[in-house]
Amino acid sequence: MKKSSITALFLSLISGLGHIYLGRKISGFFYLLFFGGPFLVVFFLTFLFGYRDPMVLLVISLIVWIICMIDISITLLRRGEELGPLPVTSGEIEGQDQHTASLMLCS
Repeated sequence: MKKSSITALFLSLISGLGHIYLGRKISGFFYLLFFGGPFLVVFFLTFLFGYRDPMVLLVISLIVWIICMIDISITLLRRGEELGPLPVTSGEIEGQDQHTASLMLCS
């Protein structure tokens, strides 16, 4: 089944979900863990124990999110290279006139 690059990119706004969608479950799980883990720690420290400086942990989450977005971008670019160019070009269509060939390429 072909996975949509756009869907993977939008799912990656929540760190790790785009990787899981593309079948890279282990790296997606770790991105999700290292992104969501500090948020849970901040929640418990701030709301349950009165911790007043959660910014360090939130910065860690931001750094993990940026790394994840760079990684998913590189992954999607590599997927595009693996797919290669369109298999049908106007020179490869035999028995078709140029107008019909260009219509087939545009659709």
